[in-house]
Amino acid sequence: GVIVDSNHHGRETVPYGFGRRCSDRTFGHGGAQCAIGFCDPARQLVVAWSANGFCGEGQHQRRNRAINDAIYADLGL
Repeated sequence: GVIVDSNHHGRETVPYGFGRRCSDRTFGHGGAQCAIGFCDPARQLVVAWSANGFCGEGQHQRRNRAINDAIYADLGL
């Protein structure tokens, strides 16, 4: 299955969000506290990344959002 971004319901309700800059059309899925893949059709962006190691659920959610936000920022999106 896939997760559709739901940041518009409040960021705190989305444990595996795709970052603050993603569009409402973004969808994807993460894997076991170490990876994620998603597509943002509105920005013509596809992302897949993997981290080396499990850091715990809370830390992973923060890391996930930080990495995804950094990708959008680096690309100027």
